Amino acid sequence: MPSFKKSKLKSILKSKNVLPASRPENQTIGNTGILRVIRKTFDYIAQNPNKLNEEGVLRISGEKTRVDALISKLASDQPVVSEDYSIHDFVVAFKRSLTDKALKDEKLEYLSSSDYQDLHEVINTNKGEPNYLKNCATALQRFISTLARSNDPKKVEAAEIIYSFIHLGQKVSNHQASNKMGPSQCATCIGPALQHALNFGSSSNPSEAIESQKIINTIVEMAIGESYYNEKFDVKFSSSIIKLKEAEINIINENLKELDQKAQDLNSQINLFDEGASSLKSQVKEQQKIVSDSSSSQPAVKAAAAHRDRLLIRVDIQTNNKRKAQSQLAPIQAEIKELQQQKSSLELALSTLPRPSLSSHRKASLSIEKDGASQRNENIENKPPQNNAPRKTAVQFSSHRNQTEPKKPIRPVPPSVKKEAGQKRESSDLPSNDNNRMSSEAKKRKSTK
Repeated sequence: MPSFKKSKLKSILKSKNVLPASRPENQTIGNTGILRVIRKTFDYIAQNPNKLNEEGVLRISGEKTRVDALISKLASDQPVVSEDYSIHDFVVAFKRSLTDKALKDEKLEYLSSSDYQDLHEVINTNKGEPNYLKNCATALQRFISTLARSNDPKKVEAAEIIYSFIHLGQKVSNHQASNKMGPSQCATCIGPALQHALNFGSSSNPSEAIESQKIINTIVEMAIGESYYNEKFDVKFSSSIIKLKEAEINIINENLKELDQKAQDLNSQINLFDEGASSLKSQVKEQQKIVSDSSSSQPAVKAAAAHRDRLLIRVDIQTNNKRKAQSQLAPIQAEIKELQQQKSSLELALSTLPRPSLSSHRKASLSIEKDGASQRNENIENKPPQNNAPRKTAVQFSSHRNQTEPKKPIRPVPPSVKKEAGQKRESSDLPSNDNNRMSSEAKKRKSTK
């Protein structure tokens, strides 16, 4: 670039506000043209908050050629000099992001009918109930929250797009005293784009399409007035985004580990080919010495020359194998470098993302748990001291009992009972043991004596 152009560019950057390329925290998740337009519009509003006081924001259309150029720059991630465009240009680019022909390949067509099922059922049923609109607004919140907390980056992107439209309507309606754009007017302006995003009311019947649009506008108007959409998407769902990016970092680490192993294997092969070629070259030199030595015999010279030629062929083979390994290594090293850049951008994104804080309900439950724990500790401290002697085992208890209690006297068995027991043993059919046999023989000897 010529020096005068560089100096001119530096002066422009110093004198005007420039929206840079995509923020680091948004460079990998949902980095599509639609999201670039949406995020940079919020960046413009953050740099120029007073622009929301201009009358007719979201209603007045910007100049078409300028808006087309702005969409092209924002979607392709080019720096934009914000002072060259008005708030109306940015907001119209925001609204047209879902319907612009240049971004037609990036619509929310990756969401299936099952993703919309719960929301469409609530909108299409019980239209006459008094809480119908409230139920629809709650179903819309549930739909966005389910997408935002999924592990699919495309669904998180869809959630951010839908959420951001309502968040923009809320930011504009907060200045309705000056810009004359209340929730109803904002819903009328962003309703058609959200009807497309929610895949609702695409009927060929004009009357049904108009009725569906009225329903969506009313739901959006109610949603704009709710505190659910107060924060930016990356703040409200920071925990989900952090979890998703940490999962991406883990996948990148696994791929890097695999690629590093392949690179190490190829490098070891290249080293082996180098060593083999150098060893062969030294042998070639030895054979060349024999060939060039005048004192060598003619047969020795011929043999050395033939051996040298065979060694040179092997050197060429080793060199070709080395080149092949190097050609395989080059794309792997390029892929490793690209993955490392992605990983560094993700790590930078994690460092810049807001960390989720404890909700008031969770804080209250933690304080209750803490109070309960302190109360239990106080009860333990105030308990009277107990006897901490070790408990006796069954053997110790029985021996203690035998020592303390007096032994009961053994009652003698009457002779009549003994005689009956002896008769029963003799009449039994079971074989008697040796002791019984010996006792009977002893009785016989005693009787003979």
